[in-house]
Amino acid sequence: MVKSTIKITIILLASVLLLACNATQQVDLEVEMTVTLDGKPASQARILLDGNEIGFTDADGHFLKGIRKLPGEEVQLSVYKDTDGYRITPWEDSFVTKLQKNGAVETYSFKVALEATKYFTVIVTDDGEGELLEGADIQFAGKAVGKTNVSGEY
Repeated sequence: MVKSTIKITIILLASVLLLACNATQQVDLEVEMTVTLDGKPASQARILLDGNEIGFTDADGHFLKGIRKLPGEEVQLSVYKDTDGYRITPWEDSFVTKLQKNGAVETYSFKVALEATKYFTVIVTDDGEGELLEGADIQFAGKAVGKTNVSGEY
């Protein structure tokens, strides 16, 4: 009876130790980004992690934030920026977290150059009364590019 009790106790202790070794613990890491738009720092760009907003870039286009994730977990990053006169394509990337070495905080750094298209709006009005003109021909560099809409805009 004593031998079977000792065997059961050893088996239970071994099981608990195995489960403790296999338990996954979150690791601390840092996400660091430098965001530019047309080669200049992009301030106030929105940073999303796994679809959730986690902050904005500073005046120099920098962002740094500590987070906790499981080792081996895939993390999705996105950067969005709205600026008058630009159509900016959001930036997206992902990485897989690593297991920490000796408790060191792993830093994941990204240099983000946002792609943007400049645009402008032309509003055409009647010179005398200031009425918006629909259907006015718009030319750019001597080539017809379109006509104004109902609001006199192109």
